[in-house]
Amino acid sequence: MSLYTLLGDLTAHLTLIGVMLVSPCGIIAALSTVAAGKAAAEPAAPAQKVNMACVDAQGKAVAGAEMYLFQYSGAAERYVQSGPFTSDVRGKAVCGEALFSNDLGNFDRWIYARVPGRLVGVSRSAKWTNQKVINPEFQVEMHESGSVKGQVTVPDGFDCTKVVVRVRTLHIRTGAGLFQYQSFPREDHFPGLDTALPKIFECRPDSAGQIRFDDVPVQGMLYLVTAGDGLGEAQWRNDAGPPGQAIPLTDQEIELTIPRESSLAGRVLTPKGAPAAGMKIAARLSPARSRPVFYLSTFRAVTNEKGEFTIRGLPQTEFVLSIEDPTHRSTFRPLENFLVQPDEEQSLELEMETGVLVSGRVFDPEGKPVAAASFSAVADSQNGPGLAHDMTDANGRYQFRIPSGKARLYFDSLPEGFAYPNPQIVANLDVESGQDDIKDLDFTLERQPEEPERGAPRAAGSDK
Repeated sequence: MSLYTLLGDLTAHLTLIGVMLVSPCGIIAALSTVAAGKAAAEPAAPAQKVNMACVDAQGKAVAGAEMYLFQYSGAAERYVQSGPFTSDVRGKAVCGEALFSNDLGNFDRWIYARVPGRLVGVSRSAKWTNQKVINPEFQVEMHESGSVKGQVTVPDGFDCTKVVVRVRTLHIRTGAGLFQYQSFPREDHFPGLDTALPKIFECRPDSAGQIRFDDVPVQGMLYLVTAGDGLGEAQWRNDAGPPGQAIPLTDQEIELTIPRESSLAGRVLTPKGAPAAGMKIAARLSPARSRPVFYLSTFRAVTNEKGEFTIRGLPQTEFVLSIEDPTHRSTFRPLENFLVQPDEEQSLELEMETGVLVSGRVFDPEGKPVAAASFSAVADSQNGPGLAHDMTDANGRYQFRIPSGKARLYFDSLPEGFAYPNPQIVANLDVESGQDDIKDLDFTLERQPEEPERGAPRAAGSDK
């Protein structure tokens, strides 16, 4: 179990975890790297097909379903849509071209399927480095669907019909357990999925502010966000109800009250005080004290040649401000619990620092290098925003740059067969400004115990 999983269902469960890697990325970057793989070239292999199947909750074939396929293309560096396909009498459909993340044969594929007005389902199939294929049959389980309606309210002087309401994440319940659901994430760390199927997942209110989404699961979760000129983001999530007593999504009313926007502007400088062009600025919402936050949205900008940036559309809530240097020559410690009031444009001057390069290798118990182990550093604070991330190469090497101050290191994804360290934090660092790089910070991973075969005798005391 990874640290993301341990974070649990905080405000928007696994979806938010991605953003915190962010993303969930902060912890967000880790998820996208793991999901997509590490290369950017399509393999020069004969065209392969993608076989898909639709079944209902009892496992019976569903014919006539619209199936939208999204595959991650290493060449395009985004998810590419195919279809819709229509399932046949056996519930089967075939896409004539399989896309891959890299030349190792890795792939990441998602399906959204519906029988309009009756059934809906989502599914994922993936193959990552040193991992078994997830959902090799690429089967999507369909569940009862319906519609959900509601009201959008804007401040005086704004036109509600100019607002866009978007589904950010859709969860479909497949059982009574806390994590028994399938998801379809329309998030920016899944490029191509974030804008997928706008005719299904986006709508504008009518002149009375009324909105409606069709083909949503009767039992599931819907995360909505808004966007509009001069307006801050508003969010809505349906009430799941207590364990074992789920409240149908389709029995609930959407209520979105949109505030005026807050905005943030500033200038970023290099460690030597010169304007820093091309820096990636991100303002990610925090689990808030001031108002409910259901989804940790991220608002982005890139600095111009003068190092300047502006971010608009912020809601009145706390956020984490981070800066990424695409060249990896400098770094920045995120600013936490930042708050900008409505109608207030705050201007900042932010300076990057050289930081410290942390590097090492990861080994198995036999001393052999472990490839494709995902390794991250987070700030030593309550919400722990991400500081850096890397994935080990074929020689088990990792390397990243972190800012001065305290940091915690942990593995957020491991190849098949390895156990997560316990405790999961494998190193605590206290970096001083100007100190030497940290080299040869090596780790050894233990293998996951093999599960005994069914019916095999257990060792004495194994039930304790």
